[in-house]
Order: sequence, then structure tokens, then C-alpha cells
Amino acid sequence: MIELLGLGSIAGVFPVYLGIAVALFAAKTLNRAWERFLIGLSTGILVYLFFDVMHEAVELTGARDMISWTILLSSLFASFVGLFALEERQQGRNGPAKNPLFLPYMIALGMGLNPGD
Repeated sequence: MIELLGLGSIAGVFPVYLGIAVALFAAKTLNRAWERFLIGLSTGILVYLFFDVMHEAVELTGARDMISWTILLSSLFASFVGLFALEERQQGRNGPAKNPLFLPYMIALGMGLNPGD
């Protein structure tokens, strides 16, 4: 158990906080063009990883029936709607741009709570 906690902290906790520190430093030093480029690059990597994981999951589980795909797509849709609703609620409460890190923190929290494999 201690080995799992150690590996989890090395693979999960340290890179997240290192990434936050680098992002805060980059936000202060980089101009907007580089910031947009890096956001686009990271979005592309995440989209690629999503499709790679989905391809692997379909191969391993053999989920080729319509019920599995309906459950997957409906849960994905519900997640996006939930994130959008949280963001709208937060902006309505605090006004626009008072807490710009709310949505990224909610996404990181959701990824951290994901049981994984």
C-alpha cells in the first residue's frame, strides 16, 4: 500500500503541482500568442489521448453493442453539461473573471477522483 501511495504521488501529485507552477510562471512571462499555442498543443494531446484510450477500451472490453456506446456518450455529455453549469453558476455568483481558475480546478478534481484502472 505504501508503494502504491508513493507511486501515485510521484506520478500524480508532483506533476500536477509542477504544472500549475509552470503555468502560473508562463502566464506572467509569455505573450498571448505563445499562451494560445501552448493551450492548443495541450488540447490536441488530450484529444489524442482520449481517442487512444477509447480505442484501447473498445478492443479490451469488446464493447461493440449500442447500449455501451449510449452509456458512454450520455455520461460524457452529462459531464460537459455539469462542467458548464458549474462554470455558469460560479460566474453568476462572483461576476465575470473574479475566479478564473475555478473551471480548471474542477476539471483537475474530477480527474483526480477518477478511479482509473
